[in-house]
Amino acid sequence: MKKKVFNYKVFEEYIINFKYILIDLNDYNEEDLIELKNVVSTIFLLDKANSAEELLIRAETAFTKIIDPQSHHAILIKNWLKAILKDDVAEEILKIFNAKKEGLNMTFAIEKVLDRERQQVIEEGIKQGIEKGKLDITKKLLDILDNDTIALKTELPIEVIIKLREENM
Repeated sequence: MKKKVFNYKVFEEYIINFKYILIDLNDYNEEDLIELKNVVSTIFLLDKANSAEELLIRAETAFTKIIDPQSHHAILIKNWLKAILKDDVAEEILKIFNAKKEGLNMTFAIEKVLDRERQQVIEEGIKQGIEKGKLDITKKLLDILDNDTIALKTELPIEVIIKLREENM
């Protein structure tokens, strides 16, 4: 392609050499485009729509199965659609986009809460396991060590050791 530029030898090192690749949209079905999961496949999917209704359905598919509504690419596609579509169709697509984006925000918020709760439960379980382990070891040491030594080595309060000694006599 570089040689097609007039007087290319003067600017040769600064001219980008590229070639065009023709892609026939008919070679790709909807499943193929969804599987590709990129901006080009999203645009191809939307471009194959034959009506405004079909475009809305394809937009929903694009923002749920192909492009993450939180991504930079989704915003580019949204702006592109806004620029090329009639206002009423563009408005409907923006509603779909925003609903998917808000849905993801809500999902992320719920996931964060669940992760935090899960982490707290795990930490509490670990603490309980450590305490149970200390109590089990203490019970095994009661017949061979005095209360002060057991308290020193298990880091349990002396009152707990005394109570365990009384329960196990």
